[in-house]
Amino acid sequence: MIKFLIRLLLLSTVFPYQFNIEPGFGKIVSNNIEYESPFLGGFNKPKIQWADWNKDGFIDLFLLDEDGHIRFYENTSSGSEVSFNLVDANFLGINNIGIKMNVLHWI
Repeated sequence: MIKFLIRLLLLSTVFPYQFNIEPGFGKIVSNNIEYESPFLGGFNKPKIQWADWNKDGFIDLFLLDEDGHIRFYENTSSGSEVSFNLVDANFLGINNIGIKMNVLHWI
């Protein structure tokens, strides 16, 4: 999909023409749930660390991306359903961490 868009943009510089991307482009529907703009955002080079931060017996997720902020996702799984909820997008106010630094090992 991305390769197609890049080729289209490159061709437009050689053969200029007008094109429009429809507002509903890239819409995903799964189990009758419609996801708006599913291809926007995301992580580039995440560093992942697992730890039972809240001592509830479930391993939680800490994620560091290029923006230098640590995100804390609490494991709220039950039964066979796995679920993580974002609790803090700037964990403990820690920021400006270089992506090449090693994340502390909490396990």
